Amino acid sequence: MRKEKLLANIKDTSLVIIGSLILAFGAAVFFIPNEIVSGGSSGIAIIFHALFQWDESITILVLTWSLFVIGFLVLGKKFALQTLCSSIVYPCGIALFSYIYKQYDFLHLQSSAILGSELANINDLLAAIFGGIFTGAGVAITFLGRGSTGGVDIPALILQKYAKIKVSLSSLAIDIIIIVLGLVSLKRLDLALIGIIGAVITAFVVDKVFLGERHSYIAYIISEKYEDINNFILEEMERGTTLIDVMGGYSGKDAKMIIVCFDYREYATLQDAIRKLDPKSFISIVKAHKIQGNGFTGLSEMFDKTKLDEWLENHKKIEEKEDGKE
Repeated sequence: MRKEKLLANIKDTSLVIIGSLILAFGAAVFFIPNEIVSGGSSGIAIIFHALFQWDESITILVLTWSLFVIGFLVLGKKFALQTLCSSIVYPCGIALFSYIYKQYDFLHLQSSAILGSELANINDLLAAIFGGIFTGAGVAITFLGRGSTGGVDIPALILQKYAKIKVSLSSLAIDIIIIVLGLVSLKRLDLALIGIIGAVITAFVVDKVFLGERHSYIAYIISEKYEDINNFILEEMERGTTLIDVMGGYSGKDAKMIIVCFDYREYATLQDAIRKLDPKSFISIVKAHKIQGNGFTGLSEMFDKTKLDEWLENHKKIEEKEDGKE
């Protein structure tokens, strides 16, 4: 078990490192040099460079670690550990790929002066498309390694924890604010619109690479050998089941139906087992919109109790006592 856990940790850490480097490559080679503000810490770095001529790599380093400290204090140690690896690798990757980009001209998109004024925005569009692909893939791979990219996602997670605002909504709002600030600072509507395209592509790639493969499912199984199938699910898959008495609408025969919720990684395992135990069984599998309970991790489980949580709880208790006295 220790060896399996060690191998799993090595695999997860490797995925976080690879994902963070891919994310850094997309930002350093496509977004930052072409001033594509599509949200995130790279967008803020571009804005600060336009306003104050601050180096983008330094800005991202300071911003990433500042937000990491805030996340550690507000969201707790558990979340900080998930973010630590990416918080180290991503700023280093930005610095590395920015240096490489400056050293090798073949990484530069051809200047618009050569292409002609009528094609001036093609390079920016290409930068947004491929920047979105790389950053989206980087974020998704980091998630697959059970890590977090941190950065400007931390304010969104704080809002989710304390204000109960969905991360998707708050992240979208933060990215919109960054894009609008980019429009104001760069004074180019075309780049702002292209930045939106980059953000949409990033979200699409994350959905396809990560979320598209992480659905949970519900299976409805009717079989004469329901006991064997049920035992397999309980003992081998370690999933809870529900048994329901049903009757065939056409045959009028009584039967047992097994209902089980399971993770995407167990999809093939369950199907293979049912096929071997009872090839004549009837099985229907549907995607679950949300499953919450034992064996299925919710977003709130990313966080542990912090000093801020304790203060809020004590403050709430004091208010309740004062209200009771009145």
